[in-house]
Amino acid sequence: MSNNLKRKINRKNQIKDKKTAEKQLKKTLKNIFLPDFCKNCNAPFDKKSHDHANNWRVIARAEEEDKYLLCPVCWDKIQTLISSE
Repeated sequence: MSNNLKRKINRKNQIKDKKTAEKQLKKTLKNIFLPDFCKNCNAPFDKKSHDHANNWRVIARAEEEDKYLLCPVCWDKIQTLISSE
């Protein structure tokens, strides 16, 4: 098998895997109930945005069964406060 054909097959498989992962992420986000705003600053959370899905943090408390969203700005502020202590 030539290298060109192998590369073409590998690229096709990578594209297929990426599409499958994106569909899975979209399906997972639809099934999870998440708030629409950041807990601290009330910044809006776009459930259809891949950027928001990858960068926002979900804080889940098992004892209260609550879920909170934190935007990247608030998350960085919290991390700096924790690291300064």
